[in-house]
Amino acid sequence: NSFLLPRAGGRGAKASVSSIEGLRNVLHNKIENDSAPAIPTTAPVTASQPNGSPAHVSLPENKQELQGLNNRLKNYLDKVQQLKEDNGKLQKEIDDILAKRKAPEIRDWDKIQKPQDDLDKEIKNLTLENAKLLLQIDNNKLALEDFNNKLDDESRMKKELEKDIDTLKKDIEETKQTRDQLQKEMELVEDEVKRLETDHKKEVDNLCEKIKNSEVKVEIDSQNSNLADIVKNIRIHYQKQADKNMKETEEWYKEKFDNIQVKEAHNNEALESGKSEYNKLLKEKKSLQMQIQASLSTNNYRLVPVNNIIVSLEAELKEVRAQVEQKVESYKKLLCLKMKLEKEIQEYDNLMGITADKERKNPKRSKRRLRKIPPPLLHPPLLLLLLPPPPPHLPPLSLTTKKKRTRLKCLWKIDVLKSVLLSVLFLSLSKRKMIGTVKAA
Repeated sequence: NSFLLPRAGGRGAKASVSSIEGLRNVLHNKIENDSAPAIPTTAPVTASQPNGSPAHVSLPENKQELQGLNNRLKNYLDKVQQLKEDNGKLQKEIDDILAKRKAPEIRDWDKIQKPQDDLDKEIKNLTLENAKLLLQIDNNKLALEDFNNKLDDESRMKKELEKDIDTLKKDIEETKQTRDQLQKEMELVEDEVKRLETDHKKEVDNLCEKIKNSEVKVEIDSQNSNLADIVKNIRIHYQKQADKNMKETEEWYKEKFDNIQVKEAHNNEALESGKSEYNKLLKEKKSLQMQIQASLSTNNYRLVPVNNIIVSLEAELKEVRAQVEQKVESYKKLLCLKMKLEKEIQEYDNLMGITADKERKNPKRSKRRLRKIPPPLLHPPLLLLLLPPPPPHLPPLSLTTKKKRTRLKCLWKIDVLKSVLLSVLFLSLSKRKMIGTVKAA
């Protein structure tokens, strides 16, 4: 930024005010020039002119100078108006900053603590829900294990019953074989009995015929023999012998037939009991198969929603874990940010305290500078300009962040703009005084 400063002769010279030090040097030179007596713009008075006669002034040059001054004044006024607007904005910002410095804003920790408490409550609720879901999952797993154990028991019982059924089938086949064998033996025994009966009848018939046809010649004394008694005794003897043989054969056959009948009855009873047991086992097998199928269908029907619930719960559990991890990370970030802000506030307070202590310790320096300024030029804006602005106390980079440095730089720029604005106002006032003196001349 650069603007024109009036020289002692009335013409402007461009001075660089790109920095605050350059502006101070320019203003200091201007104050020294203004403190000297003003040189009139009229031509010098020669010795030939009499005292009290007006000085000869070239009117075209004065008009051009006045026109140039008017144009420069107009530009200055426009700049002053613009700077006033900027000054108002900057003054408002400065007032806000000063108000904040005077009444430091107390951070409302309740606003931060409330969402933190809400997050803690949500985390607790989520952990409780997670625990409930884990309990439900454990219960479902235990129920599933019970069903699996029952299914294993039923399958083991089924295998044992199948083995028993196979053994019973083998026993039934063996009983059938023994029954067939016994029936064959009975047929053989009956055939043998019939054959023996026929043989016995034949032998008896043959004996009877032989007895009838036999002629026994016995020569005995008729006086001492009794033929009828002898024949009678022989008949009685043979009859007894035949009866004895018949009884023995009948008893033998009866005993044989009784044993066969007992065995047959026992075999028939065993066969009937085997058939009844076989039928019972078949019924039990069918009922067990039906029960197994029903239990499998019911277990599958029950396990389908349980599996769906387990899958959904696992998905929800993953989402909840991800949300909890995100919230924990955000909470950690907020905590770190809070600690950093507290540290920065503490450092800023320490820096502000150091600057205040320096200003309190060196009040004589400002008084010495005020004494050097001439008394008629102690204008408040000029006094503010001549006072050295506080340099931006920037600590090392390790102590502050970029935000802190930019904040301090902004404050320093605001102070510089304020000093520039005040210098422009002072120059405009001095320019008006010069114009008044020119018009009077």
